[in-house]
Amino acid sequence: MSRRLTDKVVIITGASSGIGAGIAVEFAKEGSKVVLVGRNVENLEKTSKLCQDQGLEKQKILTVKTDVTDEEQLARLVDATVKQFGGIDVLVNNAGAVNTGGIQDVELKQLDEMLNIHVRAVFQLTKLAIPYLVENRGSIVNVSSLQALSPGTMEFVDVTYSVAKAGLDMLTKCTALELAKKKVRCNSVNPGVVPSGLLTKSGEFTEEEVKGFYESQVSAHPLGKLGTTEDVAKAVTFLASEDSGFITGAILPIDGGRNLPIP
Repeated sequence: MSRRLTDKVVIITGASSGIGAGIAVEFAKEGSKVVLVGRNVENLEKTSKLCQDQGLEKQKILTVKTDVTDEEQLARLVDATVKQFGGIDVLVNNAGAVNTGGIQDVELKQLDEMLNIHVRAVFQLTKLAIPYLVENRGSIVNVSSLQALSPGTMEFVDVTYSVAKAGLDMLTKCTALELAKKKVRCNSVNPGVVPSGLLTKSGEFTEEEVKGFYESQVSAHPLGKLGTTEDVAKAVTFLASEDSGFITGAILPIDGGRNLPIP
């Protein structure tokens, strides 16, 4: 085990399940001090247990119930992290939600919801964390989506989600450029189709519909399989570590080639 990130203080939003929980486990393997952020305390405790199962001491884990769209709660999150661990080395903006439908189907409030979660919340939490990241020459990793790079399929259009994730990618690039002179790096990972529970939690689909969608997407990935939360998590820890010390402003697809033009 490389232990590239031993004792680094890592904030992970959306850590209660899915990709966020997988990211937390990967940082636990690295021996990092992890701050698990989400709205479901019970699920955060489950993620904490998964981290401890990797040998991470309980005193290196902080769980903070937070709605990332609430500015006051974000400020309390940063304060709690600094009080507990003395600073911030890595910020992983992973919290997210999904909304489906084309421009003819959705209302403005649904666009506002997606922008609040995927852009506004990331903007504000990053802004609050910057002084500590600068002090430690830290790293920011934003979890975006393949749908920031291309629309969904004809059968599965989600314009508000895609637009918000595209905005997140531009926020990544702007942040990377602004903070480069302060030696803080910022990158995005853009997963393809990864079974993570997000579609089921949205309440818009039955379990059978979700299963059918995943099965239909296998052949759309040139590598012939869907991604896993571990695939995404390993990319995140790489970008958080000094192994990627000369990389900033990158938009990294984790998609088995799904973004490639297929003849």
